[in-house]
Amino acid sequence: MKIVFRTRQARRWQLDSRGGESRPSGVTHLMQREKGHSHWAHEYAARLMRQVAPEGTALIQSSMSPTGAFHIGNFRDTATAYLVHRAVRAAGRRSRVLLSFDDFDPVRRRPAELVAGSASRPLAERPASAAICHDYLDELRAMGLCPPAAAPPGHGAPVRGRGAAGTWQTHFQAERYRAGEYLVVQRRFLRDRRRIARHLGVAQPEKLFAPYCLQCGRNTTTVVAAGRGAVRYGCRSCGAYVHTADLRDVKPVWALDWAMRVVHEGIDCEPAGHDHCSAGSTMDRTQPLYTQYLRHPQPVIVPYGLVRQDADRGKISGSRGGGLRVRDLLRLLPPPLILWMYAVPDVRADLRVSLAPSAVLRLYDEYDRFTAAAALGAGRARDLWSLLSDEAPPGPSPGFRRTLGALSACLFDVASTTRQLIDADAGARHPTDRAVQATRSRVELAWRAAGYWPRPGWLPAVPVDPDIGARDAAARAFMAQGPRARLDRSGYRAVYAVLFGGLEGPSVRGLVARFGAAAVLEALQRFVDEGARPLRERALANLAASAAHDAW
Repeated sequence: MKIVFRTRQARRWQLDSRGGESRPSGVTHLMQREKGHSHWAHEYAARLMRQVAPEGTALIQSSMSPTGAFHIGNFRDTATAYLVHRAVRAAGRRSRVLLSFDDFDPVRRRPAELVAGSASRPLAERPASAAICHDYLDELRAMGLCPPAAAPPGHGAPVRGRGAAGTWQTHFQAERYRAGEYLVVQRRFLRDRRRIARHLGVAQPEKLFAPYCLQCGRNTTTVVAAGRGAVRYGCRSCGAYVHTADLRDVKPVWALDWAMRVVHEGIDCEPAGHDHCSAGSTMDRTQPLYTQYLRHPQPVIVPYGLVRQDADRGKISGSRGGGLRVRDLLRLLPPPLILWMYAVPDVRADLRVSLAPSAVLRLYDEYDRFTAAAALGAGRARDLWSLLSDEAPPGPSPGFRRTLGALSACLFDVASTTRQLIDADAGARHPTDRAVQATRSRVELAWRAAGYWPRPGWLPAVPVDPDIGARDAAARAFMAQGPRARLDRSGYRAVYAVLFGGLEGPSVRGLVARFGAAAVLEALQRFVDEGARPLRERALANLAASAAHDAW
C-alpha cells in the first residue's frame, strides 16, 4: 500500500509501508550511519533523494533564533545544510536551502530584558533583531554560500543564485506569521488539538499554543478555550482576558511550530544539534505526529556535534555573547578553508575552533595538503573539494608560515612582501596569473593575522636602550663596511635595539636588500642624532593599519 501526500506546492512524497526504508523507533535511526559514501554529506544526500520524488526539489532548512549575534556554532547548522545541498546537486538532483530566522520566538526573561521591557515579546520587536539577521546574511554572502540578493530587507522571497550558491530562500518568521501565511494550518491544529496532544504526550491540549497578548504584546498567556477559528486566553502580565479569531499572533509551541512549517513549506531535511536529537527531544517526540496524524515523513535529520571555542568546555551561546563570528574567521581564513574546517570532521563529532597562532598555522598546513591532493585528483580530496566550490582547486601558494616570515622581514608591508614572494617563486618557474593572485590573497590574510595576534617580541611596547659603546661600534662598522659588515652578537643586539627597540629582529642584510643600505644607515644615524626609530615606526604603522582593517 502506498500513500501519496501532496503539499500546497504540489510536491509528492511516497511512503511504502512494506518495501520502503525501515526506520527504528525512537531516535536510534538519527545516529545510524551508512557505509559506502566518500563523505557524510553524500550519505545524507542519498537518504534525502530516496525521500524526495526524482522530479521534485529537495528543501533543506537551516533555522535559528536571533537571541544574540549569530556565532560559529550557529554557522555549523547553515554549513551542514549547505554541504548536503551541494551533495544533492552533485548527484544531478534539484535542491534549495531555506534559511529561516525564528524571530517570532519570545525574548527570554533575563534581567536586562525585564528592565528594558522586551521580555516575552517577539524577538522581531527588538531593534537589534533585524540587524543581527542581516549581518549574518552579509557573512554568508562573503562566504559565497548565498546569492548577493538572497534577502532584500523585510522580504523573504526566493531568489535564485548562480554557481556555488545555488537556489536560496530566506524567511523571517515574524513577518510570515503576521502576514497570515500559516493560518490554514493553525486552524487545522486548533481543531485537532486534542489528537495532537495525545501524539505529543501533552496532558492539556491548550498548552500547545502561546498567543502573544493583544494588549501588552507578551506571550505570558494561558489559553482557557480554543476552537477551530478562535482562542480565549488570559494574560499573566497585564491581566487582560481576550477572545479573538485573529490567529496571526497565536504561536504554537516549538515542536508543533516546527511540524507546521515542515508541512506548509515542504521541508525535506534539516540539520539539528545533538541536544535536539536525544530521547525526549523535538525530533523524538514528533515522530508519532508525522506518522499517525500528518501522514508526512519526518524530514531527514542531520545531527551535528557541538562547536566549542578555544579551551572552553561548554558550547558557544549567542545569548551570553562573546562567541566568535563568521566575520572573525574571515579575517584570518579564506572562505573555502572555513567551509572545509566544518566539512572535514564527521558531522556528529564536536568541533573546537581557535584563532590562536598555533591553531591557525596548523589549519593552513592541513588545508594546503588537502588542496594539493585535490589538485592531483585524489579521490576523497577531489570529492570533498567539489562540495566546497565549483572552481578548480587552488594552485601552489606560499605556505602560511613562510608568508608570515616574509611579512615580518618586510616590516608588515603587503606590497613589498608580495613582490618578494613572487620574485622568489619566479626563479624556479614563471608564476601564472592565478598563482600571483593566490600569493596576494595569502599575504593579505597573513597581514590581517599579524594585526590580530599579539605584537611580535622584536617590537616591544617599551623599547630597550642599547649599550652606547656597542651602538657606536655597530654604527661605525656599518658606516665603514656597508651592508656586508660582520658584527658580533652584542653588535647585532645593539643594531636591533637601535632600529626596533628590541634585542632581535629581521635579518639586517635582508633589511638592506629590501629597503636599501641608505635607509638602514639613515635609521641608525637618526637614532644617534634624535633618538628616533623610523623603521620601528614603519612596522608599527603597518600593524596598526592591519588591526584597524575592516573587511566589511
